[in-house]
Amino acid sequence: MADPRYQLITARMLLNHSAGLRGDDLINDSLFIGDNSIQGYGQFLGTLALQALNADPGAFSVYCNRRAGRKLCSS
Repeated sequence: MADPRYQLITARMLLNHSAGLRGDDLINDSLFIGDNSIQGYGQFLGTLALQALNADPGAFSVYCNRRAGRKLCSS
């Protein structure tokens, strides 16, 4: 990542949505290119490498899901 704070992210933070990663984003859709698409993972990781965190890891939990035309978020 382009943000050095990523080194503070733990597995627990990833599981409870408190890692500070950007939320619902169109790039996340690249993971749905076919079934286990190498291309989708490569595109996702390439974009993630250039991003900065939205918040300090562990600061708070945010969950967003944009599917079927609806955006469901909670914090």
